[in-house]
Amino acid sequence: TTLVCGLVLFLLGCLVQYKSGEAAQVRVIYQAAAAQGRTTLVSEIPWGTMDNEVFRQEDHCAHSSNPGVGYSQVICRVIVPRDMKPPLLVYYGVGPFYQNVVTYIKSEVPKELRGMKVSRAAREEKCLNTESREKNGKDIVPCGMKAISLFNDTLELHHKDGYQIEINKEGVAWSSDVQRYQNPDDYLTRSNTMWLYELFPDVVDRLEGVKNEAFASWMRPAALGRVWNHYGWVDETLNKDDAIYFRINSSFNATDESSKMFVITE
Repeated sequence: TTLVCGLVLFLLGCLVQYKSGEAAQVRVIYQAAAAQGRTTLVSEIPWGTMDNEVFRQEDHCAHSSNPGVGYSQVICRVIVPRDMKPPLLVYYGVGPFYQNVVTYIKSEVPKELRGMKVSRAAREEKCLNTESREKNGKDIVPCGMKAISLFNDTLELHHKDGYQIEINKEGVAWSSDVQRYQNPDDYLTRSNTMWLYELFPDVVDRLEGVKNEAFASWMRPAALGRVWNHYGWVDETLNKDDAIYFRINSSFNATDESSKMFVITE
């Protein structure tokens, strides 16, 4: 029995590896993990990735700083390695990044995320760091390290002629997560309060608040030492040898040991 199970699992593994080889990807690493040079961390390049599917910042990207607006702009030119048929998943990756640390996971007030008014004592008990509760003299709602560390890099895709490739950002979070979070009854009217859309204006829409899918996805912590979350979907074909431009506003404060990437995959 053990031999049969082992053989079945081996054959399934071979099938998965074969099928994964048929799926093309474009992997843009726009912040390198190691100052010493290139790495092959699994958080950057998973096993089976082909060389012509990886585009690193030092070879394919140009950076420009915008200190006044709090981000740097990165433009990366890539060549599509193979024909890629829709729907195409766009996801972002940060790693190493440890969302699975207990103090990080517990840094939230569940009732507040469900739209309930909670006491200052409850916020101080759960959101231990002052910077996770207050900013510029205002209460951050919802509080917590998870909420205030939302991934806020943004991406636009363009063809070489300037035509923008639409990224559909619906369906990137579990519907159960979106349904679980609720804005309070006095959303947008409560005094002395800083809401998510004010912290992350390029990610969270004012009317959505905690119902924003990117936020809901981020709030489900990654089990491993890196974060790979859905960013959106591309519903058009990318043809082999097409030149595609990634226009990235890089705002997320990853550590010096971390890399950041955007990936398009079948």
